[in-house]
Amino acid sequence: MSTIDTADLAGRQEFSETLLKHTSIRVSDSYLDEFRRHVEPVRYGADEVIFRKGDESAFSLLIASGEVEVYEEQSGTVLAVSGEGALVGE
Repeated sequence: MSTIDTADLAGRQEFSETLLKHTSIRVSDSYLDEFRRHVEPVRYGADEVIFRKGDESAFSLLIASGEVEVYEEQSGTVLAVSGEGALVGE
C-alpha cells in the first residue's frame, strides 16, 4: 500500500466532493474514503485529445468540471458533448 501525502489527500477529498455534488447517490463515509483512494484528479487543456477511436484504455473519466466533446476526427463533426457529472470512456 502506498502512502498519500496530506496535500494529495486534500486534493482528492475536494475532487471527490465535487463529483458527488452531481449525483443523488449518498454513500457512507467508509465508502467515500475508499473511493478517494482510487480516484486521481487530472486536468486536460482545451483541444487536448484524451481518447481516439480504437484506443485501448483501462480507465474512465468522471467529469468534475467543464465539457468533453466526442467528435469524428476526419470530418470534425461533433457527435456528443458531455459535461459535469458525466462518465466518459470505457
